[in-house]
Amino acid sequence: MADKVTFTRTAVQANVDVVVETSFINLLKLIYDMKPVVRRFSQLEVKSGWRLELKSKEIYAVSSKNKKEDMMQGIRGDESPLSFIQAASCYHLLNTHIDSEQIPWDEEAIIDDVYVKTLVHHGLWPFGELARSMNPLFFYDSLNHPVVIFFTYHRERKNIIVKHIHRFDLVGYGLKYGSRTWAVRDKEQVTMKRIK
Repeated sequence: MADKVTFTRTAVQANVDVVVETSFINLLKLIYDMKPVVRRFSQLEVKSGWRLELKSKEIYAVSSKNKKEDMMQGIRGDESPLSFIQAASCYHLLNTHIDSEQIPWDEEAIIDDVYVKTLVHHGLWPFGELARSMNPLFFYDSLNHPVVIFFTYHRERKNIIVKHIHRFDLVGYGLKYGSRTWAVRDKEQVTMKRIK
């Protein structure tokens, strides 16, 4: 892991107020324009001449040659660590428009070390001391792919920490995403699952 950069939880959250909501591109076919979601992030934009569309619970990018691509292929940024952190969050925010059985995305669930200390101070942190940092992290893996990792804390049914791993393509913002339950607190017992 080279060039590790840590961030606060607010870096992962959308940072531009966009008044325009997603809108119809084609009312008859119920196609929605998803560009306003991308505009919520200062370091990202939809590629010139491309469209980002939602139709039948599927989001895809449409190239200037009208070819359908994975939704993240239509997004570009300045390739800074912050842009990759924002792209990871944008990926989740775009996916909120698709029905999913996964834990719903909530930017407020993202944690960092300062937020954990605040929860501990108020007696709301059930996991005790953790041996590792919870700060969002950017780095390049051994094959030079940009990688973003962050954690979310969920209290809906039981106390859970989820680790989110985003591995970007060598060029552009296409990504592979995986998540794992990193810790679970069931009543009086805490189970820690360590993932490398």
